[in-house]
Amino acid sequence: MNLQEDSKRYQKRRVISFRPEGKSLGEVEGFHIINIPIERTLCVNVGPIDVKQFEAIVFMSEKSVECFTVDRMPEKVYAIGSETALLLKAKGIVPIVPETYDSKSLADRILKDGISSLLVIRSNKGNSYLRDKLQGEIKYKEVNSYIIENDEKGVEKAKEYLESCWADYIVFTSSETAKVLSKYLSDRCNYIVISIGPFTTESIERKKEVKIIESKEHSIAGIRKLLQDLR
Repeated sequence: MNLQEDSKRYQKRRVISFRPEGKSLGEVEGFHIINIPIERTLCVNVGPIDVKQFEAIVFMSEKSVECFTVDRMPEKVYAIGSETALLLKAKGIVPIVPETYDSKSLADRILKDGISSLLVIRSNKGNSYLRDKLQGEIKYKEVNSYIIENDEKGVEKAKEYLESCWADYIVFTSSETAKVLSKYLSDRCNYIVISIGPFTTESIERKKEVKIIESKEHSIAGIRKLLQDLR
């Protein structure tokens, strides 16, 4: 594909995101949005876990909910993000959601609530803030209910789009995708980078002179609202 010629076909502002297979930002009026998955996710059989020994459980993502099954939840259930919370509610579980959808806010809330033992359901990747903050304070255990692997074909396709200046906006919805792809951001492009939250923003290489806007609400819904405001 000649991306330079292709870009002329669209009068709508162009957006690229890198959400997992089967996920997207959805449609936003005034924008032409494409999604390029650069990761594969695979649920893992974690074996029997005695959740009764934990006062609380945390789900760090939608996929962590999809890949973890247990007969009975601990007394308190936490979730990062509105999308993760919605999946839990569909299972009849009403989780506690931190004020802002990031690991720092979650850690602060858990300490404020006086939680003494915590089971964290997450992937094999992602930032270590929650672990670093809580491991010495409370009984803390992580379970990787799914693994993330890079899809090299997806990475190569994303690299081509980033270096071609095709898009007006580049959306990073995780720190891992930002780490992998931000090195391909081009100084000669006029696109704006949109970050879902502070840990993703920190993961973007700052060697490049690109403008970064961080979503106030650290969720996909927050990204959509931000795009609507940018119309």
